[in-house]
Amino acid sequence: MNYRVLPNITEKEKEIMDLVFRFRFVNRHQIQRLLNHKDPKRINAWLKDLVDKGYLGRIYSHKLLENTKPAIYYLHNNGIVWARYNKK
Repeated sequence: MNYRVLPNITEKEKEIMDLVFRFRFVNRHQIQRLLNHKDPKRINAWLKDLVDKGYLGRIYSHKLLENTKPAIYYLHNNGIVWARYNKK
């Protein structure tokens, strides 16, 4: 078994990982709506933590008019390993 130690994530972050696994590409607005969560700051904190730990990747443009669009999140390397061992 080729298993590596992954950083710990919370239960809500696992729910976000399930949503990204199910829908492949999602943004913060869609995650917030699917979780029925009111506070966007909390969702952004969870997403930033997942990106920093390598579970999610982020597509975001820093160009002038494109930076008003929300970032798009997808499974990254640790997220793929997490899905392989937890989604059977």
